[in-house]
Amino acid sequence: MQRLTRIVSLIVISLIFTACSPAPVKIASIPLPPQVNEELLEGAYEVAVDNAGSTIIQALKDAGYAVPSEERYGIVRDGTAWEPILAFYKSSLDSSWQPDARITYTSVQHYAYAGWKRGRQALVVNYVEWQPDFNIVVIMLTEN
Repeated sequence: MQRLTRIVSLIVISLIFTACSPAPVKIASIPLPPQVNEELLEGAYEVAVDNAGSTIIQALKDAGYAVPSEERYGIVRDGTAWEPILAFYKSSLDSSWQPDARITYTSVQHYAYAGWKRGRQALVVNYVEWQPDFNIVVIMLTEN
């Protein structure tokens, strides 16, 4: 009887945890900063996107998250630096998104990314200075 009580208790706790987890969001609901133009990146830019993407995927895996299920790409043509992009997301994401230092990297001058978590879902915004006045933003979102 005691064993059955434990099993039922574990099931109830699991159901409560699942019910309390926020519903996953889709990448279309994640805003883009006004400086970012969503564009298809072809040719030489694919290398930068692929490199950035593989780095983010590894960081997500290392932090225990799933592989990203959705991605968005954009170009910053006006020379906007990383800091205004980061500030935009810090002020635009609702309070259910919490910063996650495990998926944040800002040590390199021309490359940075910041991550947030919401339940078991993760969002990472990546910034790559590709050429003067031409920078790339990669946004990746995992499933719940």
